[in-house]
Amino acid sequence: MPIIKVKTRNSEVALIYVGSTHVTRVSNEGELVAVANSSNVNGVDVKYAIDNNDIIQNFPFGDFRRVVDVAGNTTQAMGANRDAVVTALNDVFNSDSEDLGGSLSSLSSVAVSNLLADQVLAWNYDTSSGTPVGTKKWVNKTQQDTVVSSSDMVNEVFRIVSTDQDGTVTSVSTDVSSLNPFSADQSSSSARNHTLSAEMKVVADQGGSFKISTDNGATPAVITDRVEVDQVTGLKLNGLSWPLADGTVGQVIRTNGSGSLSFVSLESGDVVDDTTPQLGGDLDVNGNNITSASNGDVTIDPHGNGAIVLKSDDIRLEGASTLTTPALKLHETSVFGGNFIAIKPPVLVTADTTLVLPDGAGSNGQVLTTNGTGTLSWSSVLGGTNETLEGITSFKKVGATEATIALYDGDESNFVSLKAPQTLTANASFILPGADGTSGQAMVTDGSGNLSFTTISGGTDTNLGNTDLTLSASRTVEMGSNNLDFQSGSTSKFKIFSTGTAFATSRFTVNGNGTSGGQLRMKDADDSNILTLKPPDSMSSNTTFVLPGEDGTDGQVLKTDGSGNLSFASAGASTTLTQVYSQSFFDDISTIPHYLPFKDINEQAQLYQEEAAMLMPFSGRIKSISLKSTSLTGNGDLTLRVNTIATGSSVFNSAGWTIEESEVLPVTSTDDNHTFHFVFDNAQHFEAGDLCTASIQASADISGNGYWHVTTIIEFDTSNNLGTSSTEHETNP
Repeated sequence: MPIIKVKTRNSEVALIYVGSTHVTRVSNEGELVAVANSSNVNGVDVKYAIDNNDIIQNFPFGDFRRVVDVAGNTTQAMGANRDAVVTALNDVFNSDSEDLGGSLSSLSSVAVSNLLADQVLAWNYDTSSGTPVGTKKWVNKTQQDTVVSSSDMVNEVFRIVSTDQDGTVTSVSTDVSSLNPFSADQSSSSARNHTLSAEMKVVADQGGSFKISTDNGATPAVITDRVEVDQVTGLKLNGLSWPLADGTVGQVIRTNGSGSLSFVSLESGDVVDDTTPQLGGDLDVNGNNITSASNGDVTIDPHGNGAIVLKSDDIRLEGASTLTTPALKLHETSVFGGNFIAIKPPVLVTADTTLVLPDGAGSNGQVLTTNGTGTLSWSSVLGGTNETLEGITSFKKVGATEATIALYDGDESNFVSLKAPQTLTANASFILPGADGTSGQAMVTDGSGNLSFTTISGGTDTNLGNTDLTLSASRTVEMGSNNLDFQSGSTSKFKIFSTGTAFATSRFTVNGNGTSGGQLRMKDADDSNILTLKPPDSMSSNTTFVLPGEDGTDGQVLKTDGSGNLSFASAGASTTLTQVYSQSFFDDISTIPHYLPFKDINEQAQLYQEEAAMLMPFSGRIKSISLKSTSLTGNGDLTLRVNTIATGSSVFNSAGWTIEESEVLPVTSTDDNHTFHFVFDNAQHFEAGDLCTASIQASADISGNGYWHVTTIIEFDTSNNLGTSSTEHETNP
């Protein structure tokens, strides 16, 4: 930084340029007197000056009382840290090692040649006389008597300018205030230009302000290029307070009407800033909605008698969400509160429905009715006593309830009802007779719906009505020598002869009474005993027995083929042999097949083992296997299988064995000591000559070592055997 330092014998004036701040120190008397036994820096008593609070006074811009660094930032407030202030001043004064003498006026004759920044004015000093001697010149701080090339020495606030190549300074004021262009009011009759090579800062402190104005109202103050204001509470131009910071992209300056300006955003399509907005043309929502925030209402309020006109062939009310239905609410006058009458659709509409209102208001008491296609009309309804129905009146079923006309008795405890049959093939109309008939007459039709009272004569065939008939007591049908024939379409279905015999066409059914099966009873000649045919009281399915076409021979019996066909056959011994085998064992079956032993107590892991495989002498089947376990520990399925292999096949070839049938039951760990009964359905599992085994396998490890009690029932057909004589069989016989 440029430092101009002028020192006399007993006083010193220091002009220190630090950044854009001009710091000046002058004593009240214009000189600074050294004090004995004090810390002096180049003749300046720093300690005394700080202790007495008179260091760095008479600043150009007021009493700032602070030391400023090169960048213009505050280094230390005065008095807050004495050592910091001493250090800062030492750095400034120690930058000039020269101990110069002389007076301020000596600057007027100093030749300036090629000045540079940070140079100082130097001359020789006679310590005996205390006066400067020799040539005064500008030199670098650390290189006395050395002049380097420069045309001038410039600072933002104070400038010493050379007038020629040698740069002679013609005059310098010794009045420190003249170095401050803002220390007093300044006037000029001609334009003044101040060219700055760096930033210039104007700082107002202690309530001061900085103003640019002209006394001549017709001539405004002109600022060329720009003005930047920093560290102030506001900028006012012509009474308008401008914002302190720039706005964001696209913002504009807006006034509040009281002289305060601020940056605001230009809102596109939002009229929130316009208290009386008007449309300049049609408003196109462009696929968007007109909505509100925070569940606010959207109010359309025409002025006076203005109407809200909605022009569309399709005006819709939709729910706020997919789970709500809309409602058209007609509110009462606001004087009485907020109640309303709402019209809304059901939650689920199966098809679009259009209701067309009638023309006119109808008459008193009428109601809106529909023709079923959406056209509404006013209709009269019965609302009291002695009402009159006009035209055709229809009664239709409601849900499962048939249409019924109920005529109550005097005390309204019972009624006589009229109702149509469940099914009609065509409309039917009945015209009642004009008067009551005589006693015993019946109402008959002429086949065209005209009813009349007629006396019924006997002796003709009678067609019973279309509905069931219920006898209120026992009745007798006197047949005499005639037959009673029940027909359908002139075809006899059931006929009772006068002799007491009956004949049924196709079938004759005797129903049970809900407790026991129906019975077909046939009495003997004198009616003293009865032969009864009766089914079991409970049957799982229908069963039909077909009798043989002719009688059998003496001693033969009726035999069935298993399909209901009966035939006569000679009675003989049964060929079915039923055997019970114990196949119990003790083991952990894990999850591999185990083959139940026919002998011993150990089940086998191989199906050909002699303990597990039995050579069958007859054909037959395993009817059932029942088992019980004492130590179940897991859950899974138990599968029992019947396996066979024929004579002539190697028992060691597992592929030669056939699984005839399998049965599966689920098992849980809580089924200890439960009996599991496996029943097999096949009519035959093995032939005479087959090896047969029964296996057990679990889908999961359901037990450890434990007792398995197993009982197997096998049915043999002894009529199919290995023969009645000794022989060798290479295959099954």
